[in-house]
Amino acid sequence: MQSKRHFITICAICSFLLCAFFMPEVYSQAASEARSEEEYEQELVLLEQALKECRDEACKKETLLKKADTHFSYGKLLKKKRKFEAALAQFQKAQDVHRPEREAFRLAWMADIYQEQFRFPDAIKAYRESLAILKKLHGPEYPAVATELNNLAGVYDSLGEYENAKAMLDKALAIHKKAFGNDHPKVAIRLNNLGEVYRKLGEYEKAIGMFEQALDIDKKAFGNDHPNVAIRLNNLGSVYKALGEYEKAIGMFEQALDIDKKAFGNDHLDVATDLNNLGSVYYSLGEYEKAIGMFEKALILAEKSRRPELLSTVQGNLSDLLAKTKKPGAAIFFGKQAVNTIQTMRSKIKGLEKSLQTSFLKKNEEYYKHLADLLINQGRLPEARQVLAMLKQEEYFDFIRRDATRSGTRSETADYTDFEKPWLKDYQEIQSRLVKIGEEAEKLKRKKRTPEQDARLEQLKKDLMVANKAFTQFLDELYAGFEQISDEKRKIEIAEKNLKLLKPLQATLKHLGGDSVLLHYIVTESKLRIILTTPHVQLSRDSLISAKDLNRKITEFRESLENRHADPLPGARELYNHILEPVADDLKQAGAKTLMISLDGMLRYLPVAALHDGTGYAAEQYRIIIYTEAAKPNLTIPVLPKWEMAAMGLTRKLEGFSALPAVKQELEGIVIRTGSQDTDGVIPGVIHLDQAFTKKALNDMLDIAYPVLHLASHFVFRPGTDRDTFLLLGDGSRLSLADIHDENFEFTDLDLLTLSACDTATGGGRNANGREVEGLGVLAQKRGAKAVLATLWSVADRSTGIFMQNMYKSLREKNLGKAEVLQHAQLMFIRGEITGSENRGDGERNRPVKGLPGMAEKQDSKPAAPYSHPYYWAPFILMGNWL
Repeated sequence: MQSKRHFITICAICSFLLCAFFMPEVYSQAASEARSEEEYEQELVLLEQALKECRDEACKKETLLKKADTHFSYGKLLKKKRKFEAALAQFQKAQDVHRPEREAFRLAWMADIYQEQFRFPDAIKAYRESLAILKKLHGPEYPAVATELNNLAGVYDSLGEYENAKAMLDKALAIHKKAFGNDHPKVAIRLNNLGEVYRKLGEYEKAIGMFEQALDIDKKAFGNDHPNVAIRLNNLGSVYKALGEYEKAIGMFEQALDIDKKAFGNDHLDVATDLNNLGSVYYSLGEYEKAIGMFEKALILAEKSRRPELLSTVQGNLSDLLAKTKKPGAAIFFGKQAVNTIQTMRSKIKGLEKSLQTSFLKKNEEYYKHLADLLINQGRLPEARQVLAMLKQEEYFDFIRRDATRSGTRSETADYTDFEKPWLKDYQEIQSRLVKIGEEAEKLKRKKRTPEQDARLEQLKKDLMVANKAFTQFLDELYAGFEQISDEKRKIEIAEKNLKLLKPLQATLKHLGGDSVLLHYIVTESKLRIILTTPHVQLSRDSLISAKDLNRKITEFRESLENRHADPLPGARELYNHILEPVADDLKQAGAKTLMISLDGMLRYLPVAALHDGTGYAAEQYRIIIYTEAAKPNLTIPVLPKWEMAAMGLTRKLEGFSALPAVKQELEGIVIRTGSQDTDGVIPGVIHLDQAFTKKALNDMLDIAYPVLHLASHFVFRPGTDRDTFLLLGDGSRLSLADIHDENFEFTDLDLLTLSACDTATGGGRNANGREVEGLGVLAQKRGAKAVLATLWSVADRSTGIFMQNMYKSLREKNLGKAEVLQHAQLMFIRGEITGSENRGDGERNRPVKGLPGMAEKQDSKPAAPYSHPYYWAPFILMGNWL
């Protein structure tokens, strides 16, 4: 279960972080004297002056050694103060080629900082160099070698490479047993860390044996109330919790909590660990009130800790619990925080070999899956897709997606919607105040204080209590605020469908022709409701599928559609049975050929044309149009007698965006430029490419009132925000959805707006008022466009040009309506009515289409129909007037 996952991670922090994976204890005895930073700076100035005054090599060597020692001690002081970059600078200046063992210790201290910063490539390199020096000086069984093996194992443990960590810990344990005997505290550390690895590998009996041995050693060495004893108790509790022995686990965790509070006070990192672990057990027992209290207290401490692994664990646990107690909005909020915290760690391991990066992601993948599940259950597919893309192998992401602004899945973060952003801002402000007060208090606790400083510390303790209370109160407000808006927005969505006014639409249907029908879909918790309106009757049908199951099936189907190597038919058939099969007989009886469809929830991300009844796709049987309220006034406007168009596009590479080489061919294959001798195009008009494609040029084309406007560029969709969602113009500027709205862009004279870019039909995420941010296609309709051809996912570059050219050719030469020409182009792709050679070099708008590295590409099921997979033809949907 998900709570188990988060519990295991926090125990890793408890044991490894505090038990010498990050503490090179062999040389910790050489700790800095109690000197200030100013004293070290003064000493370094004097040593530098002395160096200049040296007259022989012996003097220079001695002074340089003293200078190195000062840099080294200064670095340790700065590390203790968590001034990591400054500490690294001092350690780098302390390089000591004359004393190899001291050099090994310098490297180990640097590696320790790198690990604190999750700079694992640097940490591994420094630990290995330190190990090599120590082995060369003293041999492979020197005690300090065991320490470095232990510390290096800690890096591999953090990356989820448990077998590698186990091998190193086995060696370290053997060395220290030989050096110190079986009952030494150093041996207890090795036993504890080895027990942690066994626990993570699921070998619980071995883990218990290791932890119990370590516990006995530490009790004899330090007594029953030592922090090391608390660590061993915590780890034993983790195993008992994993085994379902909850009472034993609670006993262990409560003992550990009492010890840590006595040793460190109520605001320590170890206390956060204990609280989180107790909360996990109470969660498993179904005692949710106790659990949430523990998690909230742990969250406050984790926010102050600056330990991302601890913080992500507590955030993930809180998200789990909120989901379990039916607070999905708040659960998503904290789920995003957990994933983004992990992404921060992940961005720092780019230099590692792929296998280690994969291990780290595998270790943490449940956080991503949990968040994606929550988003899918709430019908927030664009946000779920973003999270799942981060989880996938980057090569697969590069093949499937077209979002050129993403530098890579490892540095991407889950976007917060406009509704979530104010809550996040308030959360961060409170969190920042907690951290600031906590840091000042910790500094005062660690030093000899004047009476004034004692008074300041007491005031800080009071301030911290007030801030903690304010944070807890804020969390309660956050939970309530998210769920209130969730309920209200659903009522708005249902009301906007104007279900009571469906009858008057029958007159419109009669005007459109006897073969046109309207389908309204309403997603409810337990079933899918379908209202069918024909020119003569209105009736309802139900499909017995829950909203959660429907959302999941749509998500899985979308995955198969967006990968041309996947088989879409199983999902296509299953969803057909739920969406079209319940009204199939009614449609047949009505003689329906054109389906105007009003979609609800996750259905808006589903290309209905790609559903399959076992004999053919829906596109082969019906002309399918997406109906929105914005389209209603324009539904019956007749076809224009003469077509002309303005086409605008981007071909060149811009910073953060790859070139779109096929756009030029796409536009030239569509437009017969006025006054030219073009023979490739099909509709008269003008083309504006690259620098000529500006905001002013776009406005000019709208003023000239061309009936068709075709835009081919990058479109960056960010769920829940209309200011960060934008169309990239040819001059490199960005036209956001907010710009289109605020600057009064008018599309009133457009009979057809074609958005030949990715995700232009997609909306998603809540704004500050709880309303869903509309996609570019719907916004254009609201700004007056009679019809919009938009896309549901990243489209392939070359095949899109072929698709558009054939669609426009039918529009002009065959005198067909817009719905008919869309269907005609889809049928050409499905039936292979294009030459196979046109598939060569096809790629997504953002990059060449390619298979996964190391994997043989699956051959197309129809070699003579290279674009028959719905990946190529199903993303295009027509919204609005289809005549």
